Amino acid sequence: RSKLHGTVQPCRINQDAPTPQLEIPECPEGLDKIGQDEWNRITTQLYELKMIADIDLAVVFGYCHCWEQFIKTAQQLKKTGYLVKAPSGYPIINPLISINNEAKRQMLKFAQELGLSVIQRSRIKVKGEERIKDALEDFLND
Repeated sequence: RSKLHGTVQPCRINQDAPTPQLEIPECPEGLDKIGQDEWNRITTQLYELKMIADIDLAVVFGYCHCWEQFIKTAQQLKKTGYLVKAPSGYPIINPLISINNEAKRQMLKFAQELGLSVIQRSRIKVKGEERIKDALEDFLND
């Protein structure tokens, strides 16, 4: 896209970006089964894509922790519903909704940092990988 629009400039491309060693960090304590399962799932996939290193531990942990909160609050909302009774007896919006929404917001921010969103993935280039190019790619790369 940027080449098509004439915005690619050599000064914007970091040829000397650090490339940490490909490695799955050990899952730290603090996640329950939901978070650990997501840790195992996502780190395996990131490793296969050659997109993870030990240095990513905090970001992966943050993502998995927010995933855990998101899933747990969604499960609780199914049980309690979107409206609950206030101490006064009047119905109010369940406070779990705001916790769930915030967990989702934070999870998506961590996901972007890890290249897990569709848009972020489309911006990642992996050297040495053979891909089948289509006509548009050929045009943009010439």
